[in-house]
Amino acid sequence: MGLVVETPPEVEPVTVDELKVHARIDGNHEDARLLHLIASARAYIERVTGLAMIEQTRVLVLDRFPREDDPCGSVLRVDYVAPVSAVESIKYDDEAGVEQTMDDSLYVTDLRGERLARIGLVPGAAWPATRETLGAVRVTVTAGYGESPEDVEPDLRQAVLLLAGHWYRNPEAVVTGTIATDVHHSLSAMLDAHRIL
Repeated sequence: MGLVVETPPEVEPVTVDELKVHARIDGNHEDARLLHLIASARAYIERVTGLAMIEQTRVLVLDRFPREDDPCGSVLRVDYVAPVSAVESIKYDDEAGVEQTMDDSLYVTDLRGERLARIGLVPGAAWPATRETLGAVRVTVTAGYGESPEDVEPDLRQAVLLLAGHWYRNPEAVVTGTIATDVHHSLSAMLDAHRIL
């Protein structure tokens, strides 16, 4: 099972100017580096929490559909990214190895939970038979709080600033000490309430 970013976000949760104010940076000569640090901080936070901050497309890759004898029943859980706003498609390799797209009239989605999206079958439907191979099922979803930075929770935006600012001031590995410990504790405090992993 894996989750792949198919279409990354078009903007970042914070701007270069916001990072400059946060880290007290003057001038424009390091703007490209600052944007890279912001993107890296966002990607790191998304990876450790399971969140998608800005709207993006992700693909959940599974080896098979759920089976009725599975502990979770026949519900397909999209539980490695949140929040999910739409299920774009469910593709699978049929028993002959040909890619098919599941008809969206055969399933329903529950996207109300901020931490868990679920896909279930309509009454009388069954998950299609697939080829027994790795990655036989691919569920494409739209995930993220929204299209703009203002849609992202303030503490998550602050976490991006904190981490990007720390990396700016410490471009090399740092010896663990008071500052590194403070950054770790502050970052953990901001992210713990949001973790889905």
